Amino acid sequence: MCSVSEAHVQVSTWSAHVPGTVMALQGSCVVIPCTFTYPGRERKQSDLTAMWHTKDHAFIYHPDIGEVLYRFRGRTSLVGDLGRKNCSLKIDRVQRIDGGPFIFRLAIDDGEKFSYTKSEVSIVIKDRPDVPLLTVGEPVKVGETVSASCSVYHSCPSNPPLLSWNHVGTHSVHSEKLPGGQWRMVSVLLFTSSVSDHKKPLTCTTKYWEGKTVRSSRLEC
Repeated sequence: MCSVSEAHVQVSTWSAHVPGTVMALQGSCVVIPCTFTYPGRERKQSDLTAMWHTKDHAFIYHPDIGEVLYRFRGRTSLVGDLGRKNCSLKIDRVQRIDGGPFIFRLAIDDGEKFSYTKSEVSIVIKDRPDVPLLTVGEPVKVGETVSASCSVYHSCPSNPPLLSWNHVGTHSVHSEKLPGGQWRMVSVLLFTSSVSDHKKPLTCTTKYWEGKTVRSSRLEC
């Protein structure tokens, strides 16, 4: 008696995954996260060409810069690895009129081209950055360690905001990737409490890539 094994083959389709909206700060940059699939056999990165366009089929990103809308020239770049099916797009110096919606388009070397029109992404553009969230540990006695943290959200991982304090101490910074093209930057400050800290504001300052600066303060007891 012979046994026959069945092979289960998963066939990919034309599909793309992008967030419906991405938050961005005017003047900064934004990275639109994007992944995609296509039917047929796996292709090398060199076999694939990425483009991004508006609903009117005007290109905001194209390998031939002459095809790109004038106002987007020099401001868009593909940061995803097409060989890994990543089509993420970066837009620099975000402008008020960059809201979209935008659509990813793929061309394969055998002549197939496809616009992922069911996966549009729009950008919500803010004029001003949010005030950083500042938290300070419970009041302690003079000579004990105080812990404070300052956090902000942003969409520009290549040029993240800079966090600084008005108090000397040991500080560390870490970045956390969040869903929807957002990042969270956190700075933690450790310092030894002294008499001179009494009733003195503790301030965290956030400076963004394009120059915007915001501060948050807490009064130390």
